[in-house]
Amino acid sequence: LIGYDKKNGKLIESGIINSNPEMILWSLWFISENKCEEVFLEDVSNPAEAKQKWTFELASPDLFIWTFMVDNQPVNIFNFNREVNSANAL
Repeated sequence: LIGYDKKNGKLIESGIINSNPEMILWSLWFISENKCEEVFLEDVSNPAEAKQKWTFELASPDLFIWTFMVDNQPVNIFNFNREVNSANAL
């Protein structure tokens, strides 16, 4: 679930991961026209010092890049490519 928080001008995302009953909160915001950054809500006051960070980039209409970083170093990079099903193509 993601919603916009007018007070801080950022999006807030909530989630429950696996069987952990505690809710996790993240804050995310766009840093450019096609790229946003996300940190745990408790790190939003100083995102440069966040231990964990995520970036999401809409690199093109056919490519979405999700990067997970620890200590500002990429740990995992996931590329999501649009696939066209030729049976449904126009």
